[in-house]
This record gives sequence, structure tokens and C-alpha cells, in this order.
Amino acid sequence: MIQRIGNWLSTCSRWIGFCAVVAMGSVIVINVVLRFTIGRPFLGTYEFAADLNGFLVAFSIAYCAERGGHVVVDLISLIRLPRTQKILDLAVAFFNLATIMLVISALIGYGVYALKTGEVSPTMHIYITPKISIIVLGFVAVALLLVVDVIKRVTLKGEKGGN
Repeated sequence: MIQRIGNWLSTCSRWIGFCAVVAMGSVIVINVVLRFTIGRPFLGTYEFAADLNGFLVAFSIAYCAERGGHVVVDLISLIRLPRTQKILDLAVAFFNLATIMLVISALIGYGVYALKTGEVSPTMHIYITPKISIIVLGFVAVALLLVVDVIKRVTLKGEKGGN
């Protein structure tokens, strides 16, 4: 069941990231075509591309985490004891989870501040709170996948847990 939840989150993250890439590419191509055909690009291209890039990064991290595509540096690679390696892997997984939780906390704090002050984007004057909320969702997906990873590491007996 835990594996299915992880797979579902990963699939959703992959599709959201895919849609963000397609939309970002489309915005840029349409802007270039408009610039050369009618001599006037549409307003906010850079802003839209930056927003979509934020969505892409947030959701791609979740997909990458589930697939084990992140870089792991084994500081104590000489230790061959499975139990010690499992404990070390679990400690790294908790550290990663704590780091992502700090990111989520900071993003939520910024979102609340933006909501209270009515902060808008510079070009299109669109409220930025929904954009921040989408990025928070991406990082929440990362946190949930890390929780799934920790549960897998704890429940696997005698094996190197995780990816």
C-alpha cells in the first residue's frame, strides 16, 4: 500500500512537471512567433515562464526522489555492516525530510505574508499566493514521498532500505 501511494504521488508529480515543461515551451514559442509576425510579444512571458519553472522544479523533485534519481554521497562507504548502513540511510532520510519541512514552512510563511500584503506579480499584477500554494503542493508531495521512504526503510529487515 505504501508503495502504491509513492507510485501515485510520483506519477502525479511527473505529469504536472511534464505539463509545466510543455506550457513553458509553448509560452516561449508563442512569444517568439508573435514578436516576429506582428512585432509585439504578449505581456508577461518572462513571468509565466518563471512561474512554470517554479512548478516544474517543485514537482520534479518529488518524481526524482521517488525514482531514486538524487545523488547520494556515502561519507562512510567503507562500512559494510548492513545494520550500520541502514541506520545511516535512515538518518539521511530523516535529515532530508527535515530539510523539506523547513522549505515548506518558509514557503507557507511567505504565502501568508503575500496574502496579507496583497503582493502581486510585477508585470501581470496577478496575486502570487496561488502560485506559492502550487509550489508548496509540490514540496508536500516530496515530503510525503520521503515519509514513504522512511517507512520502507524502517520496515525492511536486514536489507538496505529505500531505493
